[in-house]
Amino acid sequence: MGFVKHLLLRPDAPSDDETAHPTRRIACFQKCRALHRRQDAEPLNKAQVLRCLKFLHLENQFRTDPATAAIAENLRLSLEEQTGLEVLALKGMHCDVFESFGNSSPTNLHDEPPWPLLKALCLRTCNPLSLKQLLKFQYIQVIAIGQAEPNARRITFEAAGYIGMCRKLRAVDLENYEISGADLMNIVRGCAKLKYLRLGGILDAEGPNFAEDTFLPMIRGLPFLEFLKIWSRFRIDGAVIGEISRCCPCLAFLELPRARVDVSWTTLCRTLPLTYLRGLKLSAIWFERPKHLLQTEELKRLAMEWRRVFPKLAVIPCHGDLYWGENDSDNDEMISDEATVYQKPLLDFDDYGSSWFILRVKLWKILNYPTETFSFEKMKNMWKRQFEVEMIGWPIVPFAAFLDPNLHSTSSREYD
Repeated sequence: MGFVKHLLLRPDAPSDDETAHPTRRIACFQKCRALHRRQDAEPLNKAQVLRCLKFLHLENQFRTDPATAAIAENLRLSLEEQTGLEVLALKGMHCDVFESFGNSSPTNLHDEPPWPLLKALCLRTCNPLSLKQLLKFQYIQVIAIGQAEPNARRITFEAAGYIGMCRKLRAVDLENYEISGADLMNIVRGCAKLKYLRLGGILDAEGPNFAEDTFLPMIRGLPFLEFLKIWSRFRIDGAVIGEISRCCPCLAFLELPRARVDVSWTTLCRTLPLTYLRGLKLSAIWFERPKHLLQTEELKRLAMEWRRVFPKLAVIPCHGDLYWGENDSDNDEMISDEATVYQKPLLDFDDYGSSWFILRVKLWKILNYPTETFSFEKMKNMWKRQFEVEMIGWPIVPFAAFLDPNLHSTSSREYD
């Protein structure tokens, strides 16, 4: 087993047989060994096989399989001997047996941790209070928790404090958790070198002062940020985009799928180019004076200015605009009465048929953005794999990559 660099264990899903399925192949990264058959995974029960593991990725989807549960339990017992473990990714249904990964060791934070060299910890689920164990790992750079327990969806003040005390963190992924603005700022102040931040929601995001009190201070406190996703509904001014371009010049992906942005022509012209931004996802963009910008010459000027600010952007930012009708952008009769005079719409306003919507659709057509999401997801996956290689030396490849190689492949090669 000395050749194993990346161990992905999913014994409940046998790999495709090339003889039975000659047109279906599983893509695999160089030197990556994924064990799919149970007979291949069972020898891992032996402690001598697992003696020198540095990277362990366990992924299983079926809790009802007793054989898989036995393998997971044996792996848990064997982990105590893995003093050289650097990456631990436990995303399976049986991974709840690992939630108390540090509870068996002494609670004194000055005691030797179970894996002193651990750089990345990715768990399927974890009680936020268990994050105190992170303080034992002085080299931890990546923390990711996939699912939240029903009664523990909020990152508490104590849990945020534990994360903020991990000064070397470069990635925090809490997509299914909520956090208050004050607790988020505790993490930002403690982990100023974060490059990757993904949150399920910010509790006070819909407040009138959210941008000034939370969003802008967060952006200003994370100058190395390259990936940001917040699944909260809120509203920001176009000047915030300008602040992002100034404070986070290396930002590559900005996902605010429920956010709405008010943009004026003056603000857009003053915004510095987001040179590295390749992916942008928003709920809506409301340009000031949309009826005026719909004029042919003004629309061309808007497109030129948009290209200047977002030179590498090649996808439609507003996901709702992907589904316009073929004639929607050419039908001026769709423009509703409330859009004839500019006024800021409410946060929950449905702008379909308004001049704001028509303007965006025409702008995307001029920019020749594709009407699909595949390229965005592929770019994001490729960036994340490269980021993981940079941080921890090897990508944490999900099992979905072997089922859908086109979406996860790091090359332009197409698979059947």
